[in-house]
Amino acid sequence: MNLAQALELDPRLSLANSARAKILLTETRWRAAIRELTRAIHLSGHWTDRLSRATAFARLDQHAQAKRDYSLVLQQYPTNVGALLGRADTHRALGERDSAVADYRDFLQLVPEAPQAQRVKTLLREWQVQ
Repeated sequence: MNLAQALELDPRLSLANSARAKILLTETRWRAAIRELTRAIHLSGHWTDRLSRATAFARLDQHAQAKRDYSLVLQQYPTNVGALLGRADTHRALGERDSAVADYRDFLQLVPEAPQAQRVKTLLREWQVQ
């Protein structure tokens, strides 16, 4: 049985929506992925779907929506580094420098040696932030 058949039998299968969304994300079909992730979120509210949807919103430059989803993930999991870095980048895109700096600093405190840490450190230096 494929995902379409599973959803046809039971449209309340949040895992099928999540799986289909993951396929769409790898195909960079952001809007379609957001639709599937929104269905999955309404059915299960799982934080990974919300994090994926935030990333898709950010890819579409829909930063206010991305920020909302990143923040909801962080309410549940304050040390989720993916959500923290995503929200920091979203704050930056929205021109919210102080909030971006705060999230970037929190990110660096949690994972100072992460692959993205160098980019964050360079950005903070450019902003002349210690």
